[in-house]
Amino acid sequence: MLIICFVTISPALACNEGAELEIQQMFSIALLSPNTDNARNQWAVLIQKQLPKIGIGVYLHESTGWDNIAPRSWSYPLIDYDYIPTYAEGGYDILFIGRNWGMDFNPTGIYDTGWFGDNYYQYINPNYDNKLNEYLTTYDPDERDQLAYELQAILYEDLPAISILYESSFFLVDSNISGFNPLLNNVRCDHSENWNSSAGTDLVYCNKYDLNSYTAFQLEKENFDDTHQNFDHLWAQCVYGSLYQRNLTDNRWEPSIAKNATVIPHYYDSEYIRNMSIVVDIDPEAKFSNGDPVLAEDIKYSYDLHLSSSAHSSTYGHLLVEYFSSNESFVVIDSDTVQFNLNNVYNFPFSLLSYGLIDKSTVEPIISTYGYEVLLEAPFSDNTSDSLVTSCGPFKLDSYNVTENKVVLTNNEYWFGQTQGLNNITFVSIPDKLEAFNLLLGRQVDVLDENYNFQYSEFPVDDNSELLGSFDVIFFPSLTHQEIGINMKHPVIGTGELTPVGTAESAKDLRRSISHAIPRGDIIDDILGGIGVEGVTPIPPGCIGFDSSLDPYAYDLDLAIAYTEYAGYVIMVPCTTTDLLLISALLCLVSIVIIFRKKRK
Repeated sequence: MLIICFVTISPALACNEGAELEIQQMFSIALLSPNTDNARNQWAVLIQKQLPKIGIGVYLHESTGWDNIAPRSWSYPLIDYDYIPTYAEGGYDILFIGRNWGMDFNPTGIYDTGWFGDNYYQYINPNYDNKLNEYLTTYDPDERDQLAYELQAILYEDLPAISILYESSFFLVDSNISGFNPLLNNVRCDHSENWNSSAGTDLVYCNKYDLNSYTAFQLEKENFDDTHQNFDHLWAQCVYGSLYQRNLTDNRWEPSIAKNATVIPHYYDSEYIRNMSIVVDIDPEAKFSNGDPVLAEDIKYSYDLHLSSSAHSSTYGHLLVEYFSSNESFVVIDSDTVQFNLNNVYNFPFSLLSYGLIDKSTVEPIISTYGYEVLLEAPFSDNTSDSLVTSCGPFKLDSYNVTENKVVLTNNEYWFGQTQGLNNITFVSIPDKLEAFNLLLGRQVDVLDENYNFQYSEFPVDDNSELLGSFDVIFFPSLTHQEIGINMKHPVIGTGELTPVGTAESAKDLRRSISHAIPRGDIIDDILGGIGVEGVTPIPPGCIGFDSSLDPYAYDLDLAIAYTEYAGYVIMVPCTTTDLLLISALLCLVSIVIIFRKKRK
């Protein structure tokens, strides 16, 4: 007996063969992203295409300038609402953004309750707040790192900011050169005494910026914003010695010109620290490049100038002013001991001892004669000679040519540390990156730093062994993090009140879902040419206290859909034509079985 099954497929259920499946959208959000970075534009569009695959629709993606982003986020005017609302109401839903960090991790005001502006996430977590307060008042390195790990764990769990990636950068260095630490060089705290060349005793460092400023008081070794001072920070890190510097093992602060330092906390009572002092013993072997010993009066005089607006100090109004109320904060105890009295608690106190030092006996008479404006004169002018750059670093200034944008350093014969054999370092400005690269290939220069912003694809390293042998590509974390910032007041992905479950946990599940839908590896490989690291939390590698034990949220659309369903949504995945035919065949088979069973009865 021949049995024919006729199956009718409803047009509403039918799929075109080969068409991409579209999952039913449970809700829709708007994306907001800056249009200032081509790579970020690309991954924002890629993630926009990913979200519908996990049941999250995108009804609008506004890629725009900062002037339009600020009023919707950190500069929201608080007129119609006393919080930042959704995009549809004038705020934002999610925001693609990057953040630069210093090496000494300081998240103050970014995720803690009560800060409006930088905490445009509107994230509130009392446990985080308590941990942060403890972190900001703990100066023991091991205890401080542990608290940093705990802060990262909370952010990893709550996801007010969904980490996409950590940016990396690289130096191009002649293969004869060794001893560079590109991360420390990037923040201008490298140990130039470790730089070496197997080809001789000279090194030529190529930089793209012009000379701009001249003395220690216009130069901050870290956290500088003005790219025009970039050139000057390069030679300054070799010339200006400081009491403390970062070590080469874990980047923590260690004594340099100081022999040691002791932190003395002052308490409100037996539990709460009010402020602190730092007592510094100077290394008796430390000398300036003119042979004078480094004395406590030199330390105080240097910091007096760093704290003075009259000295045109670039550090004035920055970190020092925050922790030192006046020049009375620096007290000479004896010729080898100086005390720093902070007016507040700081969890990285030794970073305050990292500013450049000068010899009072050579600088003070010049300022007395010519006034503070002499500090704006270039080295080797008629009024200053080399006195303003007399310091206690491993090198000293040999020549300074503004016309040629070139600075030459030579060994400081009074440096009490050990150097690796370089006699001279030349810093020269070559703005054109192709010209600089050709000079590197011709071994006329030895180092091109990260400021040239080379793309890895710009030189055929992988397929040209001779070219690869001429220089090294040294990668390092650039302390930059790219993320998706979540509006934690959004009623679905922020508070969860409009999810089917209606809880904050359901909103967290949706943020997890979004995180699992980000193909971080593909973004790094396809958009950044392999230069970057998958993001985990907002704190990037290179920061003191970075927790390397946390793993990125894996790219897994099935898991992402599962988290969307945990929030109470039922994800309907439409069948393909093949699926429907298989179901039809199964129904036919069931019909046949039923018919035969009836006949046998």
